[in-house]
Amino acid sequence: ILEHKKLIDHLAGKPFALIGINCDRELSVARSLVEKYEIAWPTIWDGEAGPISKAWNINSWTSVIVLDRKGIIRFRDARDTDLVKAVDGLLSD
Repeated sequence: ILEHKKLIDHLAGKPFALIGINCDRELSVARSLVEKYEIAWPTIWDGEAGPISKAWNINSWTSVIVLDRKGIIRFRDARDTDLVKAVDGLLSD
């Protein structure tokens, strides 16, 4: 979560959006995690095996998927500096 907060700060003012998909079994657990970690970006609760996880073939958590401006998946599971480089590269295209 700290990694995502840093990414948001790094990309402030650029055409970038971060959206979280939460796959906890219980909505109440998802809400408590958003509050506990002060998640400020939009977060959608998809449940344990919801339609988003199925459509995007997500089998592990935490998964990171980077989409380009057309909504095409360009990177999966990029982390740390690789995530920053992936997003910066797409923004410069």
